[in-house]
Amino acid sequence: MSDNGTPTTGTSSVEGHAEIADVVELTDALSGAVRKAVASQVSEAAQLIAKGVLDKVLTDPIAEEMRAAAVRDAIAAVEPQPEEDPVAKLKYRNLELFVSQFLAHLYRREVIKEGSEKYLRWCPMWWDHGEAVSRLGALWRAFERMRQGDGVEMNVWWLHHAVPTMEALMDPEKGPFQYCSVNGGHKRRLRALPVVEIPEAIKFPDGFDEDHQPEADPASFTSLFIPAASLQPRRVVVREFP
Repeated sequence: MSDNGTPTTGTSSVEGHAEIADVVELTDALSGAVRKAVASQVSEAAQLIAKGVLDKVLTDPIAEEMRAAAVRDAIAAVEPQPEEDPVAKLKYRNLELFVSQFLAHLYRREVIKEGSEKYLRWCPMWWDHGEAVSRLGALWRAFERMRQGDGVEMNVWWLHHAVPTMEALMDPEKGPFQYCSVNGGHKRRLRALPVVEIPEAIKFPDGFDEDHQPEADPASFTSLFIPAASLQPRRVVVREFP
């Protein structure tokens, strides 16, 4: 009710809510302005502090060293970098060192005692056997690659590289050292496998077989399509030894 007895309406209530909303908006705007002002002041203060610290720390010798480092970096960026020596990454820089300093000491077997040649044969002049050089060279390469692993790499090297290689080389009946022994010395009794000259009509082309095959049409491939095998045998190139 009003003072004159007339019933009141909701107008004053609405106006009150509007005033509250204005105050809230003003408060939010004021808070934002305060936050901006504080942030600006903090930023300015931080810059002054940083400048003061930098002025104290950045002495003339340090500034000169920084300039020299910048010059060195600029020169390194435009000058070609020297190629890294691949030999420097190797633990054993050649096959001889790998065999004499590592394998011979690690893979120890009885090959000197009389009668031991019936079970194992080793030739101190292993480097005069082409098969031994090829097998041991592959073993060395695998070792240099796999020794850098931090998991099962060396176990794989032993199981799938070292043991099969050494057993094949030291086999007294089928290995390349079958006529050699530590006590009896090096023997060159094994001869190259006999071959017959290939007729001119079926001479092998240079390169690998797949280099001479025409590219197949992808549209011709289906789930039932089986590529035809090459009629030409593959070439195998081995290192020649006397």
